[in-house]
Amino acid sequence: GINAEYGWKEGTQYEEGSVVRHRDTTYLASSPSLTSAHPESNSQVLIYTFFCKPFRVLKILTLTEAVMVVVLFYQCLSLHYYQQFLPTTFIIFLHLDTIFSLARTAKLIYTEKSKNN
Repeated sequence: GINAEYGWKEGTQYEEGSVVRHRDTTYLASSPSLTSAHPESNSQVLIYTFFCKPFRVLKILTLTEAVMVVVLFYQCLSLHYYQQFLPTTFIIFLHLDTIFSLARTAKLIYTEKSKNN
């Protein structure tokens, strides 16, 4: 096997290509910048998977807000007491504002992405 150059220590940063030994396993630092992540942790993969495509996150949030608007609109139509109408309508408008903010953010990301390509 490969001989480790370093024993892994928390808080230490390793350059690309560094070979680190942690709990009888050898790891290769593959990040182009300095690496200080825990060798056995998969959290960086989860974070990358979630945030590598921001449109995916924006789609999920927009669909969630749209479902909330539909549910609240249906609830508003089926109200029996007029005192609940105004607060429910206000909450619908807050969710609509969130949808428009998400759409504006998606448009900004798209235009930035178009400029970079």
